[in-house]
Amino acid sequence: MQRFILATLALAAADGACAQTAISSPKNGVYPITIDQPGSYKLTANLNVPAGLKGIVISVPNVTLDLNGYMVSGPMTCPDMQPAGAMCSMGYASSAQGIQILAGDATVRNGTVRGFQSSGIYVQEGGNSFVDLRLEHNAYGIFGSGLHKQSFVTRVSAERHMSNGIFLDGAVISSSAARGNGNDGFYVVGMSSITDSVSFKNRGTGFTTNGPILLRGNNAAQNTALPFWGNGTSVGGNLANGQPF
Repeated sequence: MQRFILATLALAAADGACAQTAISSPKNGVYPITIDQPGSYKLTANLNVPAGLKGIVISVPNVTLDLNGYMVSGPMTCPDMQPAGAMCSMGYASSAQGIQILAGDATVRNGTVRGFQSSGIYVQEGGNSFVDLRLEHNAYGIFGSGLHKQSFVTRVSAERHMSNGIFLDGAVISSSAARGNGNDGFYVVGMSSITDSVSFKNRGTGFTTNGPILLRGNNAAQNTALPFWGNGTSVGGNLANGQPF
C-alpha cells in the first residue's frame, strides 16, 4: 500500500512538472505579456500586438514557450526584399520586438512571429533553443549580439525581413532557411556551426561567418552579394550557386 502511494505521488509530481500555463491575451489588454517565473507556457490564441510595442518579454531563465501553432504578430509587412528599393511598410522601431529574451536559457517553439519593426525574436542572453518557427516581415528574424552561450536554431524559416534573417553570436544552426531578406540570410559570429540549411534570394550574402564556424551541407544561391563570405570553414557538402564549396 505504501509503495502504491509513493508511486502515485511520484506520477503526480511528474505531471505537475510538465504542466503548461496558458497565455491567450495580455493582462488588462496591455502589452507586453511578461513571463517572470520559470516554467512551461503555451499560447492558446493568436496575439495581435499594436505598432511600437513588444509582444512577450521573458525576464527569467528556464522558460519554455510553446507557441502551439499560433502567431505573435505586429502590423509591419515586407515584400521580397531582394530588388533594389524594396521597402517594408513601416520603419525600424527598437521598442517593437515580438519576443524579447532577457535572461537566456529559454526555449521558443512551434509557431510564427511576424510584423515587428525590430526583431521577431530579440536575444539578450544565450543558451536558448528555437525550434520549428516561422519568422517573417520583421526588421530582423532573430537578433542576438554579445552573447555568452551558444543558442540552438533548428527548423527555423526566416523570410522577408528588413535586414538579416538570423543574426546570432554563438549558434548551432541546422535544417533552417533564409529567403528574401534585405541583408544577409545568416550572419553568424563566434564559436558556431551551420548545417543542412539554405539561403536564397537575399539582398546581401547568403551566409556571412566571422569566427571559428563550421559549415556543412548548406546551399546558397541567387543572393545579390556572395553565396558565402567570411572565415567559416567548409567541412563538406556546401553549394555556392550550384558549385561545391
